[in-house]
Amino acid sequence: MFELRKFTVLLFVFSVPALLFAVPQWVSDPYCEFPQSDYICGIGSGSTLTDADNAAKTEIAGFFGTSVDSQIRSFSSYGSASDSEEIFETDSVSAIVVDDISGIRIDSRHFSNDMFYSHAVLKKSSAAMYCAEKIPALEKQLLQIQTLIKDTQGSFSAMQDCERYTKIYDKYLKNIRMVNVLNDAAVLKPNSLISDPDLLRLFTLKASEVTVTVNGDDNGQIRSAVERVFTDIGYSISRGQARNAVTVDVSIEDFEMGKNPNKFVLYSISVNVTDIVQNRQLFGFNKQGREGQRTAEGARVKAYYYIQNIIRGEFADSLRNSSATWN
Repeated sequence: MFELRKFTVLLFVFSVPALLFAVPQWVSDPYCEFPQSDYICGIGSGSTLTDADNAAKTEIAGFFGTSVDSQIRSFSSYGSASDSEEIFETDSVSAIVVDDISGIRIDSRHFSNDMFYSHAVLKKSSAAMYCAEKIPALEKQLLQIQTLIKDTQGSFSAMQDCERYTKIYDKYLKNIRMVNVLNDAAVLKPNSLISDPDLLRLFTLKASEVTVTVNGDDNGQIRSAVERVFTDIGYSISRGQARNAVTVDVSIEDFEMGKNPNKFVLYSISVNVTDIVQNRQLFGFNKQGREGQRTAEGARVKAYYYIQNIIRGEFADSLRNSSATWN
């Protein structure tokens, strides 16, 4: 079925008064042809049609506001029943935008006084049905990721799964929010088996620890730089045993460059990350180079400083990119 889209334009010809050309009623009364019980309408204006259309659609998106649902949830830290924690929490969904909503259409447009006006319309029943149909699939994804995080707790992949979980969880809450608003009632609530992302991340962080062993570190600065890279990603440093072991080997050796009067050193850094539970290397990084100064001590200091820059730069970037694929 083809929709009839209406467009009215006021033509100011010769001396005909502008008042003779009536402004459409929907400009001041968006629900004049669409009952508010069945539709959400928005009016937008702008110097171009695109601006007016976008403004009208954005007005509809603003109708949904932000979801805030408080409830009691139990979350088990993947241990015994006694490890469960009951927490009163608030779930909030990020702002619902036009791209989150399916079914918005521009019903009418109008132009007068150098300004475009657009009338956007959303049928509640159709939009609610569309959102409701997406919820089971999102719920299934969340439950699957929760299980995956449980099975890989303490591993780097668990943290990556937490980030993926958070994004899907936001979509999940948005669709629940839209269904409830469109039905003018709280007909849906989040599944009690689905955990809040912040809690999930908290318990994952508790299990995601690394031990760092550094060989060839003169004053502890290389250890500090390596540990900072891991904590920036979201892991904690263990002073005892942990599932993930990080071993760093640093070497700085004197090197002769023929008749060159400067003093040189060859440096190398090797970093290996091992999952002790699975007895598997997760990540490896190696870098070699040379540095020179007028004195041997100056060359060693320069190399030591450069190694720290490598850790903060190349090593950190490589670790972040690699950890996204660890299982």
